[in-house]
Amino acid sequence: TRLDANSADVFVREGVLNFPHFVEMTGRVADFYAGVDGKEEDFTKFIQMCALETRELLWDGIARFNTPAGNCGTMFETLVEQWRTARQNKPSTRLNETPGRRLPSILSTAVLRDEGAISALRAYQEAWRKGAPRQLNIPFDAVGFGYWVSPGFAGDPVQAVKASFPGLKSAKATHLGAARTWREILEKSPREPSLGSIVAFEPSEPSAGLVSLGGWADLHPVQILRAGGCKKIIYLTRRTDETSFITRGKPFATGRAPSGLAELLGMNASEYTQLYDLDDANSDFSRAIREADGVWCTNWNQFSATQQAEIAADSWAATLTAVEGNFNGWPMTNREKGPIRGCR
Repeated sequence: TRLDANSADVFVREGVLNFPHFVEMTGRVADFYAGVDGKEEDFTKFIQMCALETRELLWDGIARFNTPAGNCGTMFETLVEQWRTARQNKPSTRLNETPGRRLPSILSTAVLRDEGAISALRAYQEAWRKGAPRQLNIPFDAVGFGYWVSPGFAGDPVQAVKASFPGLKSAKATHLGAARTWREILEKSPREPSLGSIVAFEPSEPSAGLVSLGGWADLHPVQILRAGGCKKIIYLTRRTDETSFITRGKPFATGRAPSGLAELLGMNASEYTQLYDLDDANSDFSRAIREADGVWCTNWNQFSATQQAEIAADSWAATLTAVEGNFNGWPMTNREKGPIRGCR
């Protein structure tokens, strides 16, 4: 799938989603799988009857599978309908839980961390609303790679990544504090340009004064996870170069119009090389691939956004590139040999 960003309007125009409603719906899905107001014995029965025998199948195969207790797809639909009846459209419970309560987590979003840059983007947004001529000029130094860090880590992963993995990405690492609720994160990180416009951190939040630009900035967060103490890291990605939604990449010829979110925010050729250039073994992208214990290497770029079944099938069958000795029990480990751009 591909998204393109060729105008800074993408940061300020209204998106295609009703984002507060999207966040609430995401929370309701989380409530269902967490068993909030659900019957644990019914869900347990579904898992016992349908999980083991269908472990090699995707959902379309699971939904057609018949057991002595009935069809798995029908059983699941019944679980959902019973849960919806019990909930009666009550607000999500999980959205108000504190991240890290169940599993230590690091979550990210790009941020503007400079008052001058924030003012420039606000002025650009106002000009867009009025239909006036406009041009966005923001130094890339003003863009931070923000991380919410939940409780549960032995130290501070943001400070640790700066010490352990010096480079442009770690220099941009910005600590956003510990979010109080999942809602605070979901209102910002998934709200990428084209899905929604920029959103400011509330005065009551630890990062008050910053502006979130969406979670596109660090799509290969291996270094911050390693700095946080993660022992085994599997990096899920698509093969080849960084997505064109972030940068069109080389060559940065004189007079070429910016293309991609990072370029629209002022990233130059040198900064591209330091962050994203796979031809540079010292770029942050190249180092992330080397640092990962395994890279789950999909072919997602071959599919359109509507080919969800094909994307799921490709993901399940994708090769897992790994150092010999790692993940040998997984049948797709090192199924493909030789270099794979963006994966090995």
